[in-house]
Order: sequence, then structure tokens, then C-alpha cells
Amino acid sequence: MLRNSIPIGMAAASLASPQTLNAGAPVEHVGYGSTNARMMVLDYQSNLWTIYAAAGGTVLAEYTEFTSAVPTWTKSYTYLGSSQLATVSPNNEN
Repeated sequence: MLRNSIPIGMAAASLASPQTLNAGAPVEHVGYGSTNARMMVLDYQSNLWTIYAAAGGTVLAEYTEFTSAVPTWTKSYTYLGSSQLATVSPNNEN
């Protein structure tokens, strides 16, 4: 997925405005999918994109673009029903 594109079937209204601190400086820009789950986040401080893989509104994995247009797996989530059982990440980092 290209950072400047909107996936087919995703309404433009689901793109959120930047989140800000009390001082008014933008911190991150969040994009939401059709189920209102986070889809992409741009962290303005690190200038890194985080991409969320979700099913039915539940986030299953996170990928971060340390290199432009090259997503790297950074975290997976395991659930039993609606309860989160585990988080798995490289080197057991959270």
C-alpha cells in the first residue's frame, strides 16, 4: 500500500486529522479503516509509518517502515475470543 493512496473501499472520511499535544504541535497522523480500527500511523517525531494488519476490527500484527515502502514486522497479537493472550515481537521488545 502506498502512503499517499487510499485503499479501494475505504472512505476518505475515515482518515483522521493529526493528533496534537497541548502546545499544538502535531505528534502523529492516524488513518482508520472501514471497521474504525487503526490502519496506519505516521509518528512525526521519528518520521516512521506503522501499519496495522487487522481482521474484523481486531489488530493482529504491526509493521513499521524503517526503510521507505519496506514494511518490517514489529509485533503480533494472539487472542482467545475477545481477550488478548499474548504479544510477540522481535527480541521480546514491547
